[in-house]
Amino acid sequence: MSQVVYNPRRNYAYRTEARLSMHQPVEQNRYNRRKMIRAILLFVLLFLLCAGIVQAWGDDDIVSEQPSVVTEHVLVQPGDSLWEIATEYKPNGMDTREYIYKIIQLNDLRGHTLQSGIVIDVPIFS
Repeated sequence: MSQVVYNPRRNYAYRTEARLSMHQPVEQNRYNRRKMIRAILLFVLLFLLCAGIVQAWGDDDIVSEQPSVVTEHVLVQPGDSLWEIATEYKPNGMDTREYIYKIIQLNDLRGHTLQSGIVIDVPIFS
C-alpha cells in the first residue's frame, strides 16, 4: 500500500513505497553542494589568475619608471660620517640632508651611523 507523506520542514511530499523519491532531496542537496564548491573553486582560480597577470604586468611598469642612478663606491674610513661623505660628494646647490637621505635609501641603511671598512654607494648627479 502506498502512502503520501508530507514533510513540512522540508516542504515536499513523497511516497513511502517509492524509495528513490524519498532519497531524492538528499541527492539534490549533494548535487547543489558539489555545484557550489565547484563554483567557489572556479572563482578562486580565476581570481588568482587575474592577480598573477596584474602583478606580472605591474612589475614591468615599476622597473621601467625608476630612473637609473649612477653611483660611486666609497670605502668608509674610521671617523667618517654620512655628513662628511655627503658634503664631499653632493652636487652644488643640493641640500646636504637631502643627499644623506638618498644615500640611506640607496644603501638601505638603518640609521645615521657607519662602520668603518664598509663600502657604500653614493649617487652621482651630472
